[in-house]
Amino acid sequence: MTTVGAVVVDYGSGFIVKRCIDALLEDGVDQVVVVDNGKADGLIPSENWLRALKGSKVEIVASKINLGYGSGVNQGASQLNCDYLIVCNADVVIDKGAVSLMLENFKDDQVAIVGPKIVTDHGWYPSARKFPSVLQASGHAIIGKLKPDNRFSKTYLGHELINAKEPVEVDWVSGSIMLIKKTIFDEILGFDPRYYLFLEDVDICFRVKKLGAKVIYDPRASVYHVQGLSRAIHPYKSIVAHHISAMRFEWRYGTKFRKLAFPFAVVLLVLRGAAELMAEFLREKLSPPEVDKIA
Repeated sequence: MTTVGAVVVDYGSGFIVKRCIDALLEDGVDQVVVVDNGKADGLIPSENWLRALKGSKVEIVASKINLGYGSGVNQGASQLNCDYLIVCNADVVIDKGAVSLMLENFKDDQVAIVGPKIVTDHGWYPSARKFPSVLQASGHAIIGKLKPDNRFSKTYLGHELINAKEPVEVDWVSGSIMLIKKTIFDEILGFDPRYYLFLEDVDICFRVKKLGAKVIYDPRASVYHVQGLSRAIHPYKSIVAHHISAMRFEWRYGTKFRKLAFPFAVVLLVLRGAAELMAEFLREKLSPPEVDKIA
């Protein structure tokens, strides 16, 4: 019998973590390991909800410090013995039947990772994308904030998949929720812990595809994602982590040509990061952030 386990990495998500776990169990997940990745100041504490959930199908792993998303997943996955592993943010609620639909893709033995359609309060989220070329990455980085509908950003974000109805092979899918064959996950030693936050999903999909395996986006399976709970409390840390991760990925996997262009990429990412930090600073001064308290 096929077994499915799930790792949910929680960082002060409050009541939404209960909705996340309830939905996973209701959709047939056999075991859930929740990695409590520390307490985020300003967010709703999750401890009470986690204690209430603990039982035969839910295990809590507590970290004294925030290990980062990928390391948290690795810690939880080490507790699971299953055929397939769901990696999941605590603020994701899976639709009924989504697990079965994603599992269908593994009838093809070459499939290693499957990602569902992600919907937020703003509609469809670009959760399945291509590894960008230098031109696409540069165009998106430079123009994306000023003109979001530019052709570079549309290509980079996979906008051609907005109306997709059937599973399609892609380069990578979002780590906010993905289903991965556990043997593959163990073979590649899980997520790279050097990515504290962001791009750990791009990295793991890149390594999986280097093995000759497939990454699939299945729009038939759908989830709802409440975005930015912890990021809203630590926006500066998140912005810095995002750009450091982008530099790390570019240096590790860039071709010889891209390595020659790496100094340009660093300058571009530093300038883009500085602009985002300044924009965040001004936004806070003009209108202090409010984090939705989900109860």
